Amino acid sequence: MPWKASFRADLLHPDPRLDGYRDRAAMVMDGDAVVLTFYVQPDFRATHEGGKLWWRRWSAPTEFLILLGEGESGNLDLDEWLIGDQLTDELANWAADRFRFRGREFRLVWLDDERSAVTRDEWQLTSPTRRRNRAGSASPQSGQAD
Repeated sequence: MPWKASFRADLLHPDPRLDGYRDRAAMVMDGDAVVLTFYVQPDFRATHEGGKLWWRRWSAPTEFLILLGEGESGNLDLDEWLIGDQLTDELANWAADRFRFRGREFRLVWLDDERSAVTRDEWQLTSPTRRRNRAGSASPQSGQAD
């Protein structure tokens, strides 16, 4: 059994619910004012299911989302992972163009691919192509393991 979880490309199965959101940016709006701009970065994780030392067992890798957001001040105001039920709940809100932030509900406006790429570049985030090219390595993205 492996010491670390495997993130080989043949073990990674993207979650089809995330197809419209991977590597996209969105604006959180209060009326006409932008409250927050955030970027959705996908990744995979595996959990340690049992065993010790070299007898470890790992779950199959599952996809999750990392949200990074910049507020009106230009500071990082959002840095969270969406996993499991929290991810499911957030996807339902996004499908209705809603976003909960700091206890309030706001309107959500998704940016197109070009504007999302500009946000990614400005924030110096890893590009999706670069992550895909690393898929043959032990950790295609950040390869989180618990």
